[in-house]
Amino acid sequence: NATDAAYSLCIKDSGHLNFTDLPRISPLLSGMLGVGTVDSLECIKIVNAYSLAFFDEHLKGQSSPLLDGEAVYKEAEFQKRIPVGMGN
Repeated sequence: NATDAAYSLCIKDSGHLNFTDLPRISPLLSGMLGVGTVDSLECIKIVNAYSLAFFDEHLKGQSSPLLDGEAVYKEAEFQKRIPVGMGN
């Protein structure tokens, strides 16, 4: 429902706890609580890369190939929606 630019990032085979440090700290506990099958370190790398790209673009004005749709991570499903008249 956003009226401005919107981004969506899904990481295939991830679970809710994959977006925390728990899989790196306690693989046994995180497995019992529910994580996806994505490699936990790779998941962290993907989240960090897209977060950094977002802030670089929107705070520093530096364009990012990731936010322009360059497929760098096979696990990442990224979508960008820019309303008509807002530019790129």
